Formats: sequence, C-alpha cells, structure tokens
Amino acid sequence: MFNYKFVCFLLPFVLFANLNAAEIESDTLRIYRLGDINVGSTRQVGSVVNSTINEIKYFELQRADIFSLAEIQKSIPSARIRTNSRGEAMLFLRGAGERQLGLFFDGVPMNLPWDNRFDLSMLPAGIIGNIVVNQNSNSIMFGPNVLGGVVNVSTIERHSDGYGMNAKLQGANSETYSLDLTHDARIGDFNYIANVSYFNSNGYILPGDVPDDMLHQDLDAKFRTNTDQKRMSGYLRGEYQFNPLTVAGVSVLYLTGEKGVAPESHIENARFWRYPEWSRMLISSNFEHKFSKSGNSTLRGTLWFDDFNQQINTYASTRFDSVTSEQHDQDNTIGARLAFAQQLTENQNLNFVVNGFHTKHEEAIEEKSPDNFSQNTLNAGIEYNIAMNNLKIGVGVAYDYNETPETGLFTEYAGLSSSDYAAFLNANYDLTSEMVLFANFSRRTRFPTMRESFSGALDRFKVNPDLLPESGILTEIGLGYSISDITLKFSAFANFYENLISQVTLSSEEDELRRRMRVNVGKADILGTEFGIDWSISRSIKLGAFMTYMNAKGESNGKELEHLDNKPELLGGLSAIYTHVSGISLMLESETTGNQYEADNSEESGFAKVDGSTIFNLRISYNLFKLTGHVADIYIRANNIFDTYRLYQRGLPEPGRTIQAGISFSL
Repeated sequence: MFNYKFVCFLLPFVLFANLNAAEIESDTLRIYRLGDINVGSTRQVGSVVNSTINEIKYFELQRADIFSLAEIQKSIPSARIRTNSRGEAMLFLRGAGERQLGLFFDGVPMNLPWDNRFDLSMLPAGIIGNIVVNQNSNSIMFGPNVLGGVVNVSTIERHSDGYGMNAKLQGANSETYSLDLTHDARIGDFNYIANVSYFNSNGYILPGDVPDDMLHQDLDAKFRTNTDQKRMSGYLRGEYQFNPLTVAGVSVLYLTGEKGVAPESHIENARFWRYPEWSRMLISSNFEHKFSKSGNSTLRGTLWFDDFNQQINTYASTRFDSVTSEQHDQDNTIGARLAFAQQLTENQNLNFVVNGFHTKHEEAIEEKSPDNFSQNTLNAGIEYNIAMNNLKIGVGVAYDYNETPETGLFTEYAGLSSSDYAAFLNANYDLTSEMVLFANFSRRTRFPTMRESFSGALDRFKVNPDLLPESGILTEIGLGYSISDITLKFSAFANFYENLISQVTLSSEEDELRRRMRVNVGKADILGTEFGIDWSISRSIKLGAFMTYMNAKGESNGKELEHLDNKPELLGGLSAIYTHVSGISLMLESETTGNQYEADNSEESGFAKVDGSTIFNLRISYNLFKLTGHVADIYIRANNIFDTYRLYQRGLPEPGRTIQAGISFSL
C-alpha cells in the first residue's frame, strides 16, 4: 500500500509554502555555460543541428521526478539504462555498451578510467541543469574512448543578480525518500551555487507476476533481494568574471553512500555483494579567456582532480551475514582539457583541443598487499567548421594515445602502449526554412580498460593482457522538419564495430576453474531507424514520442552470430501532457523495449531470449499560485501502473508498480 505517512509529512510544506507556480519552463536558472563542452562550430557559425543531438532541459528533468541520473532513459531516444550484475546503473545508446560511451559532468569525465564506467544511480538529480546526448561522437572536443556516443551533464547558474533557493522533497511506497536543497546567487561579477542531497531507499518493489522459479528471492517479500541504497552528496561552485574577457570557476563535488547488489535470479552461482563504502570527490576548475573584445580568439580550459574509493564485500548467501572476502579499490586521477577556438571569418572557424589524464588504481583483496596500476591517456585534435548559404559542414581529426606504466602483478606488460586516430564529418543542408537534411560520419577508438586487461574480479575472470582496442564507424543520414508547433525528426543509422571486447566462459581444458575471460570476439553491425516528434497540439496539450528500430548482426572468430548480446530490436517512448489553467497538469508516459538476446552457452544457439515489454506511467501535479516570480509543484506519480514484470538484463528484473509523491519549489 501507499505510504500515507509521507503524504502527511508533505502537508505542512503545501500549506505554508506561500509560493507561486508560474510555468516551470520560466524558472530563473539556466545551464552552467562555463562547464559545457562546446561541440561543433561557434555561435557565429551555428552548430550542426541533427537528430544525433538530444537535449533534456531543466524543466523536463523536474517533471520527470527522478531521484538520480539512472532514471533519464525515458527522455532519451534509442537509450536504455539497466542495472548490471554488479549493481551499477549503466546507459546503453543505439546498441553501444556502457564502456563505449563518454559521460561528462560540467566538462569533467565521470567514467572511472580503471573500468571506463560510472554508476548513474550515485549522481543526484538536484544539481542537474540539463543533459545533452550526442549519439554520434561527432566532435573532437570530447577526447578519447567515446566510441558510441557522449552524455554531457551541466549544472545551473543564476541568470540575473539576486539570490534563490530550490528544494525538492520526494518519497515512494518503496520506502524511498530523498531531499535536494540548492542555494544560488549572482552578485555582480560573482556567482555561486551550493547543493546538498540525501537519498535513502529500502529497495525496489517486486512486480506481482514474478516467476515461481526465481532464485535467491523470497517471493513473499516486498522488496527485491539486496536492493537497498543510501546516498549523500554535496556540491559547491563559485565563478568570478575578472574582466569582460576572462572568467574562471572552481567546483567541488562529493558523493558518498552504500548499496546492495541484487543477485542474478537465474543462476545458482550468483554474486552476493554489497558496497558498504562508496565515495568520490571531484575538484575541478573551468576558465575562459577571450584575447580581444571581438571574441575571435578564445581559450577554454578544464582542470580536475578525482578521488574515488569503494569497498566490495562478498557474502556466502542471501542472508548477507557472513563476509567471505573483501576488496578495496582506490583511484586517483588528474586531468586537463585545453581548447582554442579561432574565428577565421564570419562563417568559418577552427577549434584545437588537447585532452589528457593520468590515473592510478590500487586494488587490495583481503589482507594481501595491494596491486598498483596506472594509465596515461592523451588526445589531440583539430576541427574546421564552415557555413555556406544553406550548407553547414564540420570536419575534424584527432590522435589518441594510451599507455599503462604499472600493470599490477603482470609486470611484463608494464609500459605497454597503443595509439589510433579519430575523425568525423557532419553536414546539414537547409532544404527550406522548415526542413533540413543532415548527415554524420565518425570513426572512434576505445582502448581496453585496465580492469578488462588485468583484473580477476575476485577470481571470477582469467585475465587477458593481450586485448586490442575496439574501433567503430558511426554513420547517419536524416531529415528534420520544424514549424512553430511541431518538430519532426527521422534518421537512418549504420554503426560498424570491430574487435569488440566480450566475455567467454572457458572450457575445463582451457581453465580448470572454468572462469570467464574477456576477448576480442569480432565485429558487430547495427543498422537502425529513428523517428521523433514534439507537438504542441494546443496551449494545453503537448505530445512527444520516439521510436527506434535496430537490427544487430555480428561475427565471432569468423563465424556469423545469430544475435548480439543485449541489443533490443525496438525502443520507444511516449509523453502526453495536459495542463489546465487552474494549475493542474496530467502526464501519461509509456516506455517500450523490444525483444533482445543474451549470451548463454547452455542454449543450443548460444543465446537466451529476453522478452520485450511496455510499461505506462502516470503523473498528476498541481502548481500553487501565491507569490509572483516563484515556482512550486506538488505531484503524485505512478510508475509501471500495471505492475508489469520486465527484464532489461536476464536475471535482474526491473521494479514493479511504484507510487511517488513530492513537492518542489523555487524562491
């Protein structure tokens, strides 16, 4: 049943808030410009606009009522976020895996170099101003290891002088609560933002129709086994405009928490893991300097220091009362990006960029001496943009370099290095004032991570230091149409990957423990189409929808594969919003995931089918009108209304019906 205690807790805020509910789209906060990664051409030339660029704006994030970045998938075409067997929420985009995607926070990489992944559930939603998703990696600004696309998260800053506060209090019948508080100000040439966030959940609720053969789960229990999580965070940023030409900012992000890992429900030897300690501190500085008032020459930079710590406990059973082993990980990374933009003429510019980082990883298992690993990665590139009447073109090339000076116990591989190149070409042509034709091409590389090459993962893997870099060619062509009330996008894409890294289970002859090993299995071809529509039917009714179809084929050791691992053939979403003049708003959402297949050596074909699913969400909200210029929103949301049992990854069911309620307000 719904937790009525939470609603009662909200009532005092509702009665005494004394706030106005102007449209949340008109909030006084905007994107943190200094922390953005400028993609494509400058403002003078105009960026290439195409379907590979998707932006989730601040007001859209607010009405999505998300607790963390792990819940943004319904806003991103061709994307799914699933929680893996390590308990990490990972984004998959147009068939590209989590290690193949770049994730940035105010211009700083969030993926940990040790594994080139980041658990999206650990980043709170309260500080996010907007999210830009690039599905084609068509810029050299992002640096290396962005084989399948990029997600860039920006925080917010105040648009004009003054002080403000944002708060959001949420709860759910899954015994989940969160609080986000943000204070911001702009005082002349100085602006700052401060945020604190708290999240506590006892787990997620099981659907009502779970199968009877579900392993490691008490079917009479309310929650999925071991899915509880706690998280606290703090964020502080200050920025100062030294003069009309120079601005600089410093920020600190601190995250800490603990969480359980749901055991895979279809295998006997599932992981029984918990993260009793998890913390990360990210210190960064962004600056911009224009060499003249005209702004024709601009230098932008980002410097950062990243400290990450986690502990993994392995348990004997689902009682989680007997620790059988412990692993402690520590990562320290320093990095920088310098980008120089030169406006050549009114319609041409050049961008130069250098990206690089040095990282150290320390891994200690039980009482053994820690193993030390280190990595240096460098990227340098140049891109040129030109606008000619109705045609805009961007082209760029880059050089990627990677080396591993320290490789733990595998000292014979110390100093191993590899390099490759990156390139892109994109263009759009205005057929009419309402219609644009666009095309994109990019070639990218992803180096094997140190974890893939040198970690045994508590003896579950046999290491393979001979892994080769993955490479990919991403192409797309499409049409965009936009008038005042409607925007349509249609595209066809073809992505070709080689030397893909995947897991295989070794035979008893190859390994007496029959461990898994990561190998370069071959290639993958992912062909697809994507359609999207945003339609303001009237002042009160808005409709948004997308549909992505993908056909994935591959090869392994010269043998054609019938399927590819975890590549859903269909992804779709719908959002319909009705807003009444009284301030009441009703929103209906749907999320569709098609059939997919997962590698399984026990099956004759080598793959097991994972059935597709469609779920529906409903949101009702009310805006309070009290004081002009401020915003308040009270909502109740039901996710997965029909309590559908669904899998995004075999053995790891998604949450059942969840009822949320909350209030957000801005002063």
